[in-house]
Amino acid sequence: MTERLVIVALICSACSLQAEEFESWVRAEVASGKKTIVLPKGTHHAYAKNGIQRTLHISNNNDGMKQILFDLQDVEDLTIDGNGAELIFHGHIIPFYLKNAKNVTIKNLTIDWAHPFFSQGEIVNVGEGFFDVRFDEESPVGIRDNRLVFLNPDLPEPMDFNNIILVNPKLGQLVFNSHDEYGVGSDHTAELLEKNIVRIRSSHIRSPLTPGQIAVFQYDDRSSPGFTVHRSENIRLQDITMYHAAAFGAIFEGSRNIYIDNMKVIRRPDSGRWYTTHHDVTHFVECRGDIHITNCRFEFQGDDDCNIHGIFRSVVRKRNNKALITRLSHFQQMGVDTLFPGDIIGFYDGETLELLGEGTLVQLMDLDPAQEDVLIFKEQLPDLDWKNVVVTLQAYDADVQISNNHFSNHRARNLLIKTLGKVRIFDNYFNTQGCAIKIRGEASSWYESGGVEDIEIYNNIFDQCNSGGFSQATFHIHATLDKPESEVALHKNVKIYNNKIIQIYKPLLIADHVDNLEFFDNEIIASEEHELWFKSKTEPLNIILGPGVTTGRFQTLDSNRGMSDCAEKKIK
Repeated sequence: MTERLVIVALICSACSLQAEEFESWVRAEVASGKKTIVLPKGTHHAYAKNGIQRTLHISNNNDGMKQILFDLQDVEDLTIDGNGAELIFHGHIIPFYLKNAKNVTIKNLTIDWAHPFFSQGEIVNVGEGFFDVRFDEESPVGIRDNRLVFLNPDLPEPMDFNNIILVNPKLGQLVFNSHDEYGVGSDHTAELLEKNIVRIRSSHIRSPLTPGQIAVFQYDDRSSPGFTVHRSENIRLQDITMYHAAAFGAIFEGSRNIYIDNMKVIRRPDSGRWYTTHHDVTHFVECRGDIHITNCRFEFQGDDDCNIHGIFRSVVRKRNNKALITRLSHFQQMGVDTLFPGDIIGFYDGETLELLGEGTLVQLMDLDPAQEDVLIFKEQLPDLDWKNVVVTLQAYDADVQISNNHFSNHRARNLLIKTLGKVRIFDNYFNTQGCAIKIRGEASSWYESGGVEDIEIYNNIFDQCNSGGFSQATFHIHATLDKPESEVALHKNVKIYNNKIIQIYKPLLIADHVDNLEFFDNEIIASEEHELWFKSKTEPLNIILGPGVTTGRFQTLDSNRGMSDCAEKKIK
C-alpha cells in the first residue's frame, strides 16, 4: 500500500510542474481584462496549494479558507471558452469563483478531480453484522484505531467516511430499497483480511447487502463546489461536462438571471467510478429573475439535482420603528450575504408561516459578520410579536424553467422548489431514490424558505421514483410547522398534469398547507421491474391531503395493482 502511494505522489509531482505554468497563465489572462479567454486545448491540472486564497462563507457548504483557480470578482462581459479542454483538480480547490460579476459565459470544457472525494469497492461477502469489501487499486485505504480511513494522495490526512452509497453494477443502478449508511460511518470497526479486502462490522447496517454490489464510500463534506457564484447577474454555463465536484456542482447565491444549458454531470467513461458530485448538482439561494436549466443530464450524485430556496432569518428583536435585528440560524448559512436594497422582505409567523406583512429593504448592516444583521426598511414596521417572526426574500420576479433534462440514478430527490414567482417544469425525465418533486417550507432545521405561488409540472416522465430510503411520495408538497394543525396555506396554485408516471411506491402524492392543488390527466402505470411497495404497515392511499389544502381539478386514479380510486384523505 505504501509503495502504491509513493508512485501516485511521483506521478502527481510531474503533473504539478505542468500545472504551475497553466495556473500562472490563468491568473494572467483574468488580470488582463480580456473579454474572451480561450483555453489551450488538452488536459490541464490545477492544485489547491497553488490556488488564490479567499475566506468564503458559502451557503449550505463548509465555510473557511478556500483555494480558487479562476477568481472572477467584478468581471463584466467575459466569455471563457474552454475550447474542449479538460481541467483536472487536486485537493480542496474551487475551479470557478464569481462575485459581483455580470454577463459572464463559461462554456465548452470538462471538469474532474484526479482523486475524487469518494472511494469504492466490491462487496465480496456478507454476514450477520458485517460485510467484506475488496477495494479498487485506485482507492487506497487504511485502518486507524480500528476504523476504516481513506488515503487520498491530494489530502494531507487520512479521511473518515460518513456515508455509503450502494450500486448494482449489473443493472447500472443504485440498489433498490437501499438507505443512507451514516450510522455505519459513525459507528463501526474495520479489520484488514488480506490485501485490499476489509471487513467492516456495524450494528447500524440498514440496506440489503449482497455480494457483487459496489459500495461507494463518501468522505469529506461540502468543501469545493465546481462553480461558486455570488451576487452576480446574467451568468451562463453551457456545454460543460463535470465528472466530480467535492461539494455541489454549482451554487448560486443572491444572483439574478442564471442559465444552465447542456450541462452533463455524469460518470467518467471507462473509469469504473460510480459517483459524480458529492452533493447537489445545482443549488440556488435567494436568487431572482430567470433560473433556467435546460437540456442537461445529471446522474449518480450524492444529493439533489436542483434546490431553489430562500433563507428564513429569525428576528432577534425590533431595533426601532424601521429596523430589525435578524439571525442566521443554520451553521452552514453563517456569513451568507444575499440581500440587496430594494428587496421586498416578507414577515412570517414563526409557528404557522403565515405571511403577516412585507417591507422594502433600504439597508443591511452586519451586526455580527457571521450571524446577526440589522435590516433597515423604507416603511414603518407593523405592530407584530417580533420574537415569533421569521423574515425572507419575496422573490416575486423569479422565472424558473426546468425543461428537456434527464435526472436519474442518485441518492435523495430530483427537484426541491421553494420560491415565489413562475415555475414551469416540463419535458423532463425523472428517476430517483426519493421524491421527484419536493416543495417545502420550514423555519426549524435548514431554515429554507419558502412558499410557491405559481407552479406547473407537465409533460414529464416519472420513472420508478421512490426506489430507496428517501421515499416519501413522488410529489411531496408541505410545510414543516411548529403548529402543524394550522390551516394556513404556505403554498398556492400547484398544477400537476399530463405526466407519465411509472409507479412503484405509495403514496403518490402527499400535500398539506397548499391552496388550489390540481392533479389531472396524468397517465399512471405499473412498473414491470419492481413490485409496488410502501413503508407503512398497511397499504396507504395514493393521495394524502393534510391540513390547509384546497383542491381544484383532480383525476380519479385507476385501480391497477390495488391503487385506490379517488384516494383522498385528511390527516391530522
